[in-house]
Amino acid sequence: MSQIQWIIVKRKISELKEYEKNPRKISKHDLEKLVKSIKENGFHSRLLVNTDGTIIGGHQRKKAMLQAGYKSSDEIEVLIPNRELSKEEFDRINLQDNFQYGEFDLDILSTSFDSKELENMGFSLPFLTYSKEEYERNKFGDDKDKKNHSIVECPKCGEKIIT
Repeated sequence: MSQIQWIIVKRKISELKEYEKNPRKISKHDLEKLVKSIKENGFHSRLLVNTDGTIIGGHQRKKAMLQAGYKSSDEIEVLIPNRELSKEEFDRINLQDNFQYGEFDLDILSTSFDSKELENMGFSLPFLTYSKEEYERNKFGDDKDKKNHSIVECPKCGEKIIT
């Protein structure tokens, strides 16, 4: 098979079909944050769509766009592959599109941004009050400071941090 190349095209929102086996979900709270972001910043993150119109990545963004005031007859830019994807390719890209690669530099976040500003942008970062060393120590289980803190598990990724 030839290498996958992505092409920018315009599609009506109504033409974009939900993938029935999409494993991604979103809480009501996170959907509200996404809707707010789209209202404030406009829609700027293209959906991945197979050649038949089935959404590969961007189900929640589509839902949020409609709640943010976009109409199903509106055309948006999407990315489609240069050829029909196999089931294996489709499923792999569907899952990988939702991976969170990399991580934030906590020192830069805590020194360059106001924690309220980050919170307003949707970050839930109780560890911003820690230095990177304290966060890493607490994240990986140094017992010294645990008596004054509680353990919080991220509902999305399951990572445990001490607050």
